[in-house]
Amino acid sequence: DAMVIVNAVGKIELVNQQVENLFGYKREELIGHEVEILIPPDVRERHVHHRSGFFKEAGVRPMGVGIELRAIKKDQSSFPVEISLSPITTSEGLLVCASIRDITDRKKAEKKFRSLLDAAPDATIIVNDKGRIEMINDQTENLFGYQRDELVGKPVELLIPENVRMRHGEHRAGYMRSPKVRTMGAGIELKAITKIG
Repeated sequence: DAMVIVNAVGKIELVNQQVENLFGYKREELIGHEVEILIPPDVRERHVHHRSGFFKEAGVRPMGVGIELRAIKKDQSSFPVEISLSPITTSEGLLVCASIRDITDRKKAEKKFRSLLDAAPDATIIVNDKGRIEMINDQTENLFGYQRDELVGKPVELLIPENVRMRHGEHRAGYMRSPKVRTMGAGIELKAITKIG
């Protein structure tokens, strides 16, 4: 990972070799500059606010949970990143170490996966171990009448008739304890419920 160490006023104190490789700057072009040099212009002002907030309540945490973060290279091209922050206490004061990972390849793989999922002829729903919908395909929207953003993050039981929802939660939990490829509801008639009931 690219590692950038920043002081309480937002100035870069130290970078590793991977920062030079990833961003295209030489070390001396970054040291002493505000960290916002690595952030796209449209979000720099907000970042200054978030940065000062971090120093007030410093702690190890991922940055930008739930939103897509981007960084900007010396040539002004931007790319998707994942960032985690760690405070470092020194005799000169509090510093923050930002660990930056380029996730361009992951984003490309996700896009390819999404296009494969959308090309599937059947409605497909991906659910996490808590029973929340992570991803659906176009056929799911067509079949159930929901838009993607109406389902993602919701319990999968939303798509199951009320009279069997409780039992489904128990069956789902059992499946998660011992997952394997299998046909669901063999020998019984299964029903689902659309947006309009």
